[in-house]
Amino acid sequence: MSLASDASLAAWHLAAVVVLAGALPAPGAASADARGTTVTLALTHASHPVPRGAPTTVAYLPPGAARGAPQVLVVLHGWTCCAAAMIASEAARCAGRVRPGWGLGARVDESDTASLLLVPQLSLAERDGSAGRFAERGFFGAWLAETLDALAARLPGGVDRWRDAPVALVAHSAGFETALAITRDPSSARRVHLVALLDALYAGAPALARWVVRDPARHVLSVHTGAGRTRDESARLASLAQRARTPGERVARVRIEASRAGHGALPGLLLTRIAREFAAQRAAGASP
Repeated sequence: MSLASDASLAAWHLAAVVVLAGALPAPGAASADARGTTVTLALTHASHPVPRGAPTTVAYLPPGAARGAPQVLVVLHGWTCCAAAMIASEAARCAGRVRPGWGLGARVDESDTASLLLVPQLSLAERDGSAGRFAERGFFGAWLAETLDALAARLPGGVDRWRDAPVALVAHSAGFETALAITRDPSSARRVHLVALLDALYAGAPALARWVVRDPARHVLSVHTGAGRTRDESARLASLAQRARTPGERVARVRIEASRAGHGALPGLLLTRIAREFAAQRAAGASP
């Protein structure tokens, strides 16, 4: 599927998430969602404060039969979002209101990859894109380790294959601030191999260019909707990365693409493709 997705697909996604509302499961609960399992967690390593009883991270584990090498997709949401609603296919009551599900767990199923999907709760239902504690050195690694430990406690033996798996950061909209904060942390270098920005690169092109050119295993995808700051900053990123490219390098490790889909539709439309391409690049020996 092309990133310049048809408007009909965007309309399908938006229609698919308008369903009956339900309550979010309590932190620590596991529930069936799509073909895999959704687990809500209340972690010590929480990047942003949440109300009592609200999860700080929500995970989606694919079906046990999911094929291929394990990989971790960390979705960094934008303004006014709820982590559990990002994964759910059905609407949920969160922060005092009903929010449509984004269906990202089902998109992982469609990818047919061994992708563990993690959504940390950033600013809950607020117009705030700050990175919170993800701006602290070492926090990303500590959060990831605690998340895997908490999942292992809930599902013994179910997460061992993801302990050392490479990570893709998938940032939508204001989630770019958290993605940039994580890439600035040297301790995350071993794990993060891909940054995918979905109409999200409002600023930070120089820092991201420096990050990607330092290691041939790193890749960046920036998708914009054809106008405004994300288009201009994406073009700036491409120019900076090209100038720093190693002579003779055959693989374009920075890709810029335009989409005709709406801003809010991009995560649902593109997560399946991102998961597949992340897996394919690694299998081909060009690990992003």
